[in-house]
Amino acid sequence: MENFNNNLIDEVIKERSAGWQDFSQENEKQICKLGERVFAACSELGIPFDKTAGITFMTHLTTLYERLFRTHEVIEIEAELYDQIDEDLMDLSSKISQLIELLLNCKLDRSECFLIATHLGSMRERINQNLND
Repeated sequence: MENFNNNLIDEVIKERSAGWQDFSQENEKQICKLGERVFAACSELGIPFDKTAGITFMTHLTTLYERLFRTHEVIEIEAELYDQIDEDLMDLSSKISQLIELLLNCKLDRSECFLIATHLGSMRERINQNLND
C-alpha cells in the first residue's frame, strides 16, 4: 500500500487552490501542516490513508479551509444521514475535528464532523476489503 505522503499533500493543495485570490504561501503552509498532522493522526487511530482516498480527503481539507476562511460557506447535511454513520466513526471524527480546530483556531460544525467521518469510513472500508493502493 502506498501511503498518502507529504508530496501528494502539496500537489493537492496547489491544484485545489489554483486561482484563489489573496492566497499566500503562508496559507499554503498552514494547509500543508494541517494535512500532515491529520494524516498522521488518522494513522495513529488505525486508519492510514492510501493514495486514492488520501487525495480525496486532502481535497476536502483544502476545501474546508476555503469554506472556513474564504467563502464562509456552510454545508447542510440532511438529518437522517447522521444515523447512517457508525458511532465509532463519529468518535474518531471528533478526535480529528478537535485536532483541526486546534490547528486552525476554529470551530467545526456537526456537518464537517460528519464529512470527516465519511472519509474515515471510506478508508476503513478500503482497508477491510483490501482495496488500498
